[in-house]
Amino acid sequence: MHHAEHAHLEPLAAATLKRRSLFNMKKTSIMLVEDNPDYRQAVSLALEDEPWIKDMRIFGAAEVALRALQADREEPAPGIILLDISLPGLSGVEAIQQFQSLCPEASIIMLTQSNREADVIQAVRQGAAGYLLKSSSMDELIDGVRTVMKGGAPLDPAVTQHVMKVVSDQGNQAAIEHDLSPRELEMLRLMSEGMLKKQIADELKISEHTVAFHIKHVYRKLDVNNSPAAVSKAYRAGLL
Repeated sequence: MHHAEHAHLEPLAAATLKRRSLFNMKKTSIMLVEDNPDYRQAVSLALEDEPWIKDMRIFGAAEVALRALQADREEPAPGIILLDISLPGLSGVEAIQQFQSLCPEASIIMLTQSNREADVIQAVRQGAAGYLLKSSSMDELIDGVRTVMKGGAPLDPAVTQHVMKVVSDQGNQAAIEHDLSPRELEMLRLMSEGMLKKQIADELKISEHTVAFHIKHVYRKLDVNNSPAAVSKAYRAGLL
């Protein structure tokens, strides 16, 4: 009898702990940019009772949302932006950098109909925090937003498999085209994180002279003269 009672109470205790953790999450503002009114309403209803959401602003077009952000500088900036990838007019992908410029602290989650959209790749390259299929359940969408708030990235498995393969293939092809070695690619990655030669040397436990040698080769192969130019060209080529 005691065992049965314990088994009955365990799920209740887990549910209580989950509710408590949700209430303890740092509250954030949400912005939803979605042109489909039915989907807008579904997402709005799913999120409105979540205790960790401070407020939610909803827009049907990226242009309108961007104008509102520019005009309402006194309003709290959104911590999460749910952005439809294929909006009419200014698309979600085209709007990413503008949203990042106005809300540098915001995490952008792309909402996509298909895991095969080429735009998903572009969105990832431009800094989207994650992406979710619109066919996902509302519970999965809420979990994705929570994941971002905790510093993770919501990656729908169906989308992830496609995106990671394409990004990997493109990166490998770009590396081959530029004849970059694995060590040189590693240098590029660390340079893209803003690390200086001494910091790279410490990170890789090699001498600064060796780092300088590799970086010199990176510059020559990419036909650039400095670190910012190397990183910029690497991003455009799909190396990073």
